[in-house]
Formats: sequence, C-alpha cells, structure tokens
Amino acid sequence: RDAELLRHTEGGPLFAGECEYQDGLHLFEGDTIHQFWKPGTNEPAAPGEQAEHVFTSISQTAMATWFNFRTRDGATYTDEPCKCGRPTRRMWISERLDDMVKIKGINVFASGVEDLLAPMEGVGGEFKLVIDTVNSRDVLTLQVEVDPDRDTAAVNAGIRDAMTTAWGINFDVECLAPETLARTEGKARRWQDNRPKDD
Repeated sequence: RDAELLRHTEGGPLFAGECEYQDGLHLFEGDTIHQFWKPGTNEPAAPGEQAEHVFTSISQTAMATWFNFRTRDGATYTDEPCKCGRPTRRMWISERLDDMVKIKGINVFASGVEDLLAPMEGVGGEFKLVIDTVNSRDVLTLQVEVDPDRDTAAVNAGIRDAMTTAWGINFDVECLAPETLARTEGKARRWQDNRPKDD
C-alpha cells in the first residue's frame, strides 16, 4: 500500500508518504531503518519528543552517505496506528535543526527570530545572528536593518523586549542602515558563530 501514498523526499531515497487522512508522514520501513535522535546526540528520542530524523537505506548500495544519514529535520513521531489502517510509524517535520543554535542552554531558531521581526514596522527582512565569546561568556547580537526615518533607540528597545520575552535571555541588538547586510536567497544562513571550536 505504500505505492498509494504521496511520496515525500528532498532529493534522497523515497522514505515516507502521506495518506488520505494527512495526519503525518507514514515511514516506509521495508528497506529503510528510521531513527529519531535527540538533537545534537545519537541518543534515541521517545515518541512525541522533538528529535532529528536519521535514516539508513538498506537497499541503497551505491552511496554510503545513506548510512545513518542525518537529515537535519526536526521531527516528532508516533507508534500509534493511523485511521487509514496502515501500521507503520508516522512522523511530523517541524523545522530545520541547522537553523538552530544553543546559547546559554536555550535553543534559538533563526526562523523564530524571523517570525518575531516580521510584524515590526520599519524593520527590514534581512538580519544576522552573531555569537561571540567575551570573557568566557556567550554574547548574542542581532544585526537588523531599520528604516532611516525610524527612531532606532525605540526599535532597538522593542526588539530586545520581544526577544527576551520569547527566549528569556538577553540579546544585543545592532540597528543597521538598509542594504547593509548581504542579501540572502533560498534557505538563508542567518547564523555567524564566532565561538572557538573544539579541536
């Protein structure tokens, strides 16, 4: 019955599909091993817990990259049967994990910052999140473009309050003139992590 499902893929093996009830993606488990790891680890996640979808294609022999392939898709899954009667597990993809950085123990998603900035008047669509280490502490700065006719101090304060309310941590906000930041296309990379990397 897998052939009846709408196939779902992003250029790799066809590993899941949606049934007529559209309640999650049914995992094709005949020739693919699906795992759900806690983000940033290889520890298994429980049903309903935020996880990274990882899969191994058993039938794929030409590309070793499909062994424990980390999709970077944040997802949850369930073992409970679907109303359509198919017994396979289902998953829901919610976000891209490479859109996330952990700072001060908090997972911050660039997409969440984008949603927060979107309704703010006078704030441009381009922004960058920059992480530096100062005196052994992580410092996060949001660089954002602001229209020149706006009160940048008021915009700065509004953004800081909204960000602190959303994530519970303090941000530095740097208001820049329009057209200052590089233009982004497609899956924009909003992060610039300047923290020292472990050897």
